[in-house]
Amino acid sequence: MRTELEPAPPARIDPARLERIVTNLLDNAVRHGAAPITVATGTTGGYARLTVHDAGPGMPAQFLPHAAERFARADTARTTPGTGLGLSLVDAIVAAHDGHLWWCSGAAHHHPQPAPVPCTHPGAGTTVTVLLPAVPDSTGSAAIGE
Repeated sequence: MRTELEPAPPARIDPARLERIVTNLLDNAVRHGAAPITVATGTTGGYARLTVHDAGPGMPAQFLPHAAERFARADTARTTPGTGLGLSLVDAIVAAHDGHLWWCSGAAHHHPQPAPVPCTHPGAGTTVTVLLPAVPDSTGSAAIGE
């Protein structure tokens, strides 16, 4: 696993919820992707950004719009353990914190909550991006990348 941890501003999110986001995204990358897996943090616009990228075969483009639905699993993932709840839980946590969740696979993008920041990632594999609004006061906040 590789890390590219740039300082990110605090975001108003419970540290346990942030841990759940990271755990679920890493679990998906390990189960369904391939090495190297890269975790990156930083600042994009007024957002704290977390990305998890794997170099695996990616998700089929036709599955991308359904990837965060509860119990959804791509046909290629049906032979591996899991319930199809990981990304849907991440989506719910991010939405509850007024954030944005994007998942892109190869050249196909899925940005159900558009944000005024660019989507950047390698052209192969799968990249999941979490954007949480940065807050000027760190009280009750977790800093991504700490």
